[in-house]
Amino acid sequence: MGKVPDEIKKLQGFFLSIATEKVEEMKKALQQKNLSLIRTYAHQLKGSGASFGFPEISKIAEQIENECLTDSQDKVEKLINEMDELLRIINSKNPPNAGIDLPSDD
Repeated sequence: MGKVPDEIKKLQGFFLSIATEKVEEMKKALQQKNLSLIRTYAHQLKGSGASFGFPEISKIAEQIENECLTDSQDKVEKLINEMDELLRIINSKNPPNAGIDLPSDD
């Protein structure tokens, strides 16, 4: 993959920051058993993840959204933890203001 322009890197960094905040909010909502709120956050991430170059985030967010509809709290918790771990990995490879190192398909 070619070099990502600085403006795009900044937008991706902003998205990752927002995504991390939304995952924390999902964890709080899970403690309150508020699957409706979790579904809302997941829907937002599903729609924006791929647009910012993170299709993996969109995929997990879609799974969370679907599991919320089935009231499967255990599966929702597992998927939120999976999303949290994915964001930790992406953020560890991309410290703030360092640009974004996109995963390759190699």
